[in-house]
Amino acid sequence: ISDHLSSKGFLVDGYSTSNGYELTNINTIVPILLNYDLVILNAYANGTQIDYINHLHDKVKKIIVCGSIAGGGAGDPNLPEYSNHKKDLRNRVLELSTEKRISDILYLKLTSSSYKDNRLICDVIDFWLNHPDITSVSFNIYPKNNLL
Repeated sequence: ISDHLSSKGFLVDGYSTSNGYELTNINTIVPILLNYDLVILNAYANGTQIDYINHLHDKVKKIIVCGSIAGGGAGDPNLPEYSNHKKDLRNRVLELSTEKRISDILYLKLTSSSYKDNRLICDVIDFWLNHPDITSVSFNIYPKNNLL
């Protein structure tokens, strides 16, 4: 996805624990993210995605939030805390989508199988970049090409 966005002219840098950033330290990471036009919030980071949304939604131009099917319905009974965080995240993003705001925000309701389909995610992002009034896209847990 980063290569795809780079090819579209976006400056792409990754911030994760794997390259030395403690993502739960919001006060360190948010000032860095303010330098970007597009921010993708993919990492769960102990439930801090919602804190990032609350800090960034009125300061950056575009935000993509990677949610989860665990945030809908009854959630995942094996991961109640994760499910509750993802549900709160989804509700906050949908709340912001009904308000006048600075950021265009896209909520991706992802599944384990959709994470494997980078092309599909890139196509959705491209569509959203051209149609920023779209605020949410859900992915099927059982992709059609895997049912045969």
